[in-house]
Amino acid sequence: MLNYDEFKRKLLKRVRENAGEDMKVEIAAIQKNNGIQKEAIVFSDKEDNLQPVIYLDSIYSQYRAGTELSVCVGFTVGVCRSVMDLNIDMAYKNWEDVRGKIDVTVINKAWNADAMSGIPHREFLDLVLYCRVIIDRNENGVASTIVRSHMLREWGISEEELWEAAFSNLKTEEFDIKDVNEVLGFIFREGGLSGTLDKNEFEPVMYVLTNKYQNRGAVGMLRTDLLEKFAEQGGCDLYILPSSIHEVLLLKDDEMPVDELRKMVRSVNRGVVDEMDRLSDEVYYYRRGSGKVEIAA
Repeated sequence: MLNYDEFKRKLLKRVRENAGEDMKVEIAAIQKNNGIQKEAIVFSDKEDNLQPVIYLDSIYSQYRAGTELSVCVGFTVGVCRSVMDLNIDMAYKNWEDVRGKIDVTVINKAWNADAMSGIPHREFLDLVLYCRVIIDRNENGVASTIVRSHMLREWGISEEELWEAAFSNLKTEEFDIKDVNEVLGFIFREGGLSGTLDKNEFEPVMYVLTNKYQNRGAVGMLRTDLLEKFAEQGGCDLYILPSSIHEVLLLKDDEMPVDELRKMVRSVNRGVVDEMDRLSDEVYYYRRGSGKVEIAA
């Protein structure tokens, strides 16, 4: 079996042979969330108009699990061609075509301080918001591109118009709030385990808030209309625990010490959550009728 360096060299050589003369193929370090860099195969045409990327760690994991190198090559080239077929550059030059595809993403401000240059963004508590254009989104994942300042000039819009569209889309995005027992029961069933969890067997303690695709769904904490409705139904205020960039946990306020909750969040971040997916070490609070989220005192 090839080690990682041998694998990426052979994969790059064979992908270049199969991608065609009109396609440039390179390996590059891509800056991801929280300052994490990941190596990826990057494709671009001669004008550098389009750069689909495929991360090498995921392909190498498949190879180590028994997938033939030839299959890895075919998959990589196939993804590239599929993205090219979307004709992204033409589809996203017109603001009217893009307006309804603007999506808000939330990440940690301090952990990404150097990554926001040239990207329109807004601060929110200890977090920062930025926008993406959704290219394709389904149960298999999300293809998107970050909105950068030069794109606003190409679209002929102001930053205020960008955020107006982004928040308008956020208001209509589908989010779910489910009790943890229900989520764990789903994991048991999907995993084919012999045991199952009856969601009626335990009193729900925490609830998971995420979007329909469970991808970058922590932004749901901005939906104070959903938080207000949920808090009113429970007759209580809410703690919001940042599980990851993909979801947050809602906990009914029963006077649990905030310091203990904060210790729990930090422990889970360090011991369970992938560093790239961490959102914050803070604990947030929603008070009924306030219409805003704040850092828990």
